[in-house]
Amino acid sequence: MSTVHIPSHRLSASTTLPSSTYTALTASLISSGGIERIQSVMTDSLAASGFTQNLRKRILSLLRCGECTNYTELMDVLFKEVGAEIMRAQKEKEKEKGMNGHTNGTTGKSEEERPLRIPESAVEDGVVAVRRELNTVCTIDITD
Repeated sequence: MSTVHIPSHRLSASTTLPSSTYTALTASLISSGGIERIQSVMTDSLAASGFTQNLRKRILSLLRCGECTNYTELMDVLFKEVGAEIMRAQKEKEKEKGMNGHTNGTTGKSEEERPLRIPESAVEDGVVAVRRELNTVCTIDITD
């Protein structure tokens, strides 16, 4: 098991690892079966939350109305919609923060108005699965 050293100043969602570290972790996760287990957790979590069904409905809608006529167009539209929802949710969280830094938990839109929102529970399940699998192939050392 290898040790991955990550300086604390590089801890953020946008931090990228050096390519050699990324390649080694990916190879370790593939050979250990970790990628398949992460995929399984995400598939189950997205299905249980209703996201998979909402995605199917949206795909059918895009194809039936003629907005998309092929796979490439469909993927472009879906990625834009999911990306826009992620950005909207981030902005909304920032707005909802009160003076004490806590959010009030309201979103202002029903789930039906946001069919491609990736549920927070699925994100959390994915993070837990990734951490669990990373811990089986390496030790993460966060240094100052």
